[in-house]
Amino acid sequence: TGVNTTMEYSTASDFSTKTACTGSEITGLANGTYYVRVAETATRKGAGGEESVQLPPKVSERSRAAELLGKRYGLFSERDAGEPRAEVAGQIEAAMQAMALGHESGGT
Repeated sequence: TGVNTTMEYSTASDFSTKTACTGSEITGLANGTYYVRVAETATRKGAGGEESVQLPPKVSERSRAAELLGKRYGLFSERDAGEPRAEVAGQIEAAMQAMALGHESGGT
């Protein structure tokens, strides 16, 4: 949101690969860091003026990760009626924070 047809975006900070914006909104992008700038023209070079935008993981991606981690560590069972076991809950929280930090720093 907030772009227009005079702009372009890239996942590379040097814009070695770039995509032209075709409207006022870009949809369908994976999470990660994108660089947005006014596109180069014959009279304007694109160097400088770009802004970076972080796309965090979608809620559905985080929920799926939590589900997989829960299955991996056996957090839920009939015995405890869906309450996470305390000894593993900290591990899940740490893993979710690490996943979020990895996306903030550009990791995958």
